Amino acid sequence: MNNLFKDYKHNNSFLDLVNYKLGYIIYNFMCNKNHPNFIINGVHNSGKTLLMKTIMNDLFNVKNYTNKQLFCDNIYYDKSHIHYHFDLRIINNNINFIPFIKDIVKSCNYFFNNYNYIILDNFEYLSDINQNKLRVIFEKSVHTTKIIIITSKINNIIEPLKSRFSNFRIPKHYLFDKYIYFKKILLKNNLIINECILIDILKKHDDINYNIINIFSYLKTGIINNDIYDEIIIKYMNIINSKHGIQKKIIDMKQLIYLSRSIIDINTFYRRFFKYLLDLNISNDKKYNLITAFKDNDILVNKSFKDLLYLEGLLIEVYQILTTSS
Repeated sequence: MNNLFKDYKHNNSFLDLVNYKLGYIIYNFMCNKNHPNFIINGVHNSGKTLLMKTIMNDLFNVKNYTNKQLFCDNIYYDKSHIHYHFDLRIINNNINFIPFIKDIVKSCNYFFNNYNYIILDNFEYLSDINQNKLRVIFEKSVHTTKIIIITSKINNIIEPLKSRFSNFRIPKHYLFDKYIYFKKILLKNNLIINECILIDILKKHDDINYNIINIFSYLKTGIINNDIYDEIIIKYMNIINSKHGIQKKIIDMKQLIYLSRSIIDINTFYRRFFKYLLDLNISNDKKYNLITAFKDNDILVNKSFKDLLYLEGLLIEVYQILTTSS
C-alpha cells in the first residue's frame, strides 16, 4: 500500500500521469529553448504542480539536483542546477521576495548554457502590487530566465501580466484517462480491483486526490465511499438541524470547512451546495435570499485571497436564511 501511494505521488515520466496528454504538449513546447513564458492553470488538486515537476525532471533531470534552500524566516524553496520553485502561498508577499527574484533574473546559467527557470506556484496568493513589480522584472529577463506560473485562479492574475504569457489549462479529467492511470498503478503494485468497481469509485469525485483516498479505503474495507461534496453537505445540514446553540453550530461549521478544504474545489462545492439548497422544500422568499447570498459571496471569493473566510461567512448566512421564519 505504501508503494501504491509512492507511485501515485512520484512518477518517472509525464507519460505516466493522468494529465499525460497536456504533458506531451507542454514537453514539446519546452523542447524549443526559445519558448515564451507560460501559465498552467486548473482547479484545485488537478495535478498542476506534479505535472510541471515531472516535465522538468524529464527535460533536465532536476530530481537528482534539487534541494531545499532557505529563503528567509524559516521559508524554503526548491532549487536545482537549472530551476527555482517557489510556493507563493508560503512566501505570503514577503518584502524580500521581489528583490530576490530580481537578483535571479540578472544572473545567467553559464555552467549549463541554458536559461534559469523560475516556477511560481499558487500564484493567486501574490498581491496585484507585487504582480506588477514582477511584470516589469520579467520584461527584462527574456535572455536569462523562463517563467512558469501555476495557479488555480487565473482571474486573479493581472491582465498586463497574463497577456504576456502562453496559457495551458488542465482540463477536467476524463473517466477513461483516470481509469487507465489508476489501473496501471494498481497492476504495478499487484493489486486488483474489479473494473466496474474501479469505475464506480472514480465516478464519485473529479479530484484525483480523493480518488486515491477512496481506492485506499476500498482496498482496506471493501466499501465505496460517498461523494465528498454530498458528505460535507449532509454534515452541514446535520449541524444546523442539531439542538446545539448558535455558538456551537458556528464552531462546528468552521471545523467542517477547515477539515474539508484541502480536498475540495471551492467553486465545485458552491455549485453543488447551491443546487442542493434550491431543491429543498422551502419558500420562494428563502430561495431568493439564497440566490442573493451566493451571488454576493461569489464576487467576494473571486476577488479575494481568503476564500475560506468568505465560505465560512456564507455557511453562517445560509443557516440564518434557512432557520428564519418567512
